[in-house]
Amino acid sequence: NRAVVVLNEKPKRQGTKALRELGGHPEDGKPIRLYKGRYGPYLKHGRINASLPKSTSEDEITLAQAVELLAQKAAKAGAKSGGAKKRAPRKARKADSAAPADA
Repeated sequence: NRAVVVLNEKPKRQGTKALRELGGHPEDGKPIRLYKGRYGPYLKHGRINASLPKSTSEDEITLAQAVELLAQKAAKAGAKSGGAKKRAPRKARKADSAAPADA
């Protein structure tokens, strides 16, 4: 009976706490925070996450360096998602190709 009770209990989620806040971003004033992640330290600003280079220590990172890393990451992410074109749904494409070419 104890096993059933333990399995039915939800585990407590531990929220990630920022190691420190570097300051507000110069463009929008939102905070830039430094976190310790599974794959090493990273910066977070809004929805953008940027890993710290191995050559940079968590204690040495400055706000200016953080802004530069986040800008590079945003530019890289924008290049990936910006070039995609939306295609017509599959049914519409089949209907277009089934039409006679003589018309």
